[in-house]
Amino acid sequence: MISGKPIYKNNIIVLTICIMPAALGFLYVYLCGANVAFWDQFDATVPLFGKLWSGALTFTDIWARHNEHIIFFPRLLMLAIGGLTRYNTLAEMYATEILLCVSCLVFLLAAKKQFGFRLSAVPLWMAPISLMTFSLVQKENMLWGFQIAFVLAQTAAVVACFFLYLLSETSRTKNRLVFFFLAAVFASISSFSSSMGICVWIAGCSQLIVSSLDKINKTKYLSAFSIIGGIHWFVFSHHYKTPGYHPSPLYFLHHPFRFIEYIIACHGGALISKKWICIMIGVFIAGMMLLAVIALYKNKRVACNSFWLSIIVFSLLSVVSIAIGRAGFGVGQALSSRYATFSLLLVIGIYSILIDLRQSGKSEFKVPFVGFFEIIIFAGIAFSNVSSFLYGLNARREAEENAFILYTYPSQPDDFLKRLYPDSDSLKIYAGILKKIGFNVFSSNSLPRKYPEMSSLPEGPAIAGINLGVTNVKTVNTGGDAFVVITGYAYAENTRNAIGGVYLDVDGKIFPAYYGALGNKDRPYFSIQQLPRPNFNRAIPQRLLGKGDHILSVKMLSGDRKYFRAVAGKFRFVL
Repeated sequence: MISGKPIYKNNIIVLTICIMPAALGFLYVYLCGANVAFWDQFDATVPLFGKLWSGALTFTDIWARHNEHIIFFPRLLMLAIGGLTRYNTLAEMYATEILLCVSCLVFLLAAKKQFGFRLSAVPLWMAPISLMTFSLVQKENMLWGFQIAFVLAQTAAVVACFFLYLLSETSRTKNRLVFFFLAAVFASISSFSSSMGICVWIAGCSQLIVSSLDKINKTKYLSAFSIIGGIHWFVFSHHYKTPGYHPSPLYFLHHPFRFIEYIIACHGGALISKKWICIMIGVFIAGMMLLAVIALYKNKRVACNSFWLSIIVFSLLSVVSIAIGRAGFGVGQALSSRYATFSLLLVIGIYSILIDLRQSGKSEFKVPFVGFFEIIIFAGIAFSNVSSFLYGLNARREAEENAFILYTYPSQPDDFLKRLYPDSDSLKIYAGILKKIGFNVFSSNSLPRKYPEMSSLPEGPAIAGINLGVTNVKTVNTGGDAFVVITGYAYAENTRNAIGGVYLDVDGKIFPAYYGALGNKDRPYFSIQQLPRPNFNRAIPQRLLGKGDHILSVKMLSGDRKYFRAVAGKFRFVL
């Protein structure tokens, strides 16, 4: 159990413990992130870069609704980051971690003001808040740059509520006006970052209602915040249309129990993403929330906890808004990691309120409630972090292969292009934009560019100790674009980094293969006693080869990528 006071006299240890989750978040992106555009990024972001570079970008393009969201501010942020990095999506992932750092800093400052500790003596009970803020259960938001929109909405909402808290805690009129202005600005940023962000206005109003402001100032600021919020709600709702493939927003009226189950599962998914376990945890969290709120009211500590109550309200309303639009997809969809960024706020708010009740000497919260809640938090986050890390390693391998597919899109089958975007014809247009302006995988420092044009390289000496084999040549016809999949292995015995890539020569036509496929990229050499496994593959549309007999040979790129070497041996296959 975590003590309410710093355990270590040397606060550097406590600060290190609190900072470690943030370091883990950045490390997660470093180890598991990959630079490749994916899915929504193609239709929501890539066209903007094309228009920006041609000088045709307009305000309407940036303001345009994406599904149920208006992602105006995320688009501005993505354009800025993309312009500076040639749309390296890894930069968006690191920016997401920075936003989470801002949220965690705000939690620290709010706790400092409420509990009165010095930054040089941060209590150890802040560690779980940091742990939850950077929980890897948010893996989708951390490893997909486009999801910076959700994290920006969350961070901006947290900052807005913090400024409202500062407003209620100061007696200076000038300071109150500044804090109110800043709260409105960040609430606006949250509103036009995702549809969940619009809930910040209701959360802010509830915060002002229970704040310690006197009646006159409370009425004044509450009225102003409500009017500004009403304008934002009107703008957000204007011309709103439910996306065609989404369930009806009235689904909850016809299936109220499934709707409630979705909300409970979504909040339970903040700690663990296993269906039945998360429902039980969701019920437990709901019970803890009711106990905490009742205790606050009973002990007259509502006003001093207005900040934590506001993020609880924001979390609840955000998940309700998600459920209204997505509950029809089933409770399994509630466990999507992208929503954990919002549902985690509920757990953080409840935990902080329980700490306040314990710190204020309320005996019923000294041992059983807070201690058990801490155990649930640590167990859930620990399990989620381990499973999310394993997920991340697989996600990186898939993303790197997707980067190769995107880079070689003109000669890739439609079925493979659909891994990146559901409409292969549209993907070719978007990929053409990126290629034209040299962005993302087509930039000079991108991974696929390590495969130079074969015609530009000289043929060099033999690469020593090569073991090569073509393990499978399979024709696939899914009713659309028929293609042939060629897999094989290429290893250098006991020599690391001897092979820099693999090219397939089919009847004189050169096709770069994805080298490192099937999870073997991190194993570029092997001991002769080991059985080689496939580590390269390539799918080639049949239309590029034609029917009949074909001759396949393999050419290898040297480890320094300065020359190639044709490997003796040819393989015959028939289409």
